[in-house]
Amino acid sequence: MWQPAVELRGKAWIELGVVMPRWEIHREEAKLKIETRLPQVFIDAQEQWNELGCKDSMELSRAAASLGQTKVIEGIARMAREGDLLADGHPVTKLPAAADETKELNVDIWPHTPPAITIEPGRVAVDYTPGRLSMRPLLFSPQVEVRWEPLANQIDVYA
Repeated sequence: MWQPAVELRGKAWIELGVVMPRWEIHREEAKLKIETRLPQVFIDAQEQWNELGCKDSMELSRAAASLGQTKVIEGIARMAREGDLLADGHPVTKLPAAADETKELNVDIWPHTPPAITIEPGRVAVDYTPGRLSMRPLLFSPQVEVRWEPLANQIDVYA
């Protein structure tokens, strides 16, 4: 059997160090932003209230002025008719009395005009940012270290 020509005596060992791999994980959450505005309905019934007689002060003043102007013109027309009748020779006793005029009875349904309706549509705004996930492995290679320690400062040489 063959033996080495040089023999080294000592203590030798191998160290194997392994670091477990790790993952680097970065996460951004998804974002959802929703803005809503409800639809709005505006109903302007001022004209219907005016027709019913519930007027504001300006409308009431205008209506009273218009009615007064109409009555004055009707009175002037009546006086002119009576003057024409007197000028044609009719006696004063034969002139129609104001009480003899027929009164008009009016039954009406309220309102005459429909209310003004304005619709402002609603709105939905959606802002979506998707989430992200990034993963990166951090791999480490194993570390191997060989150590040898001589027992003594001697070397045996065989011949």
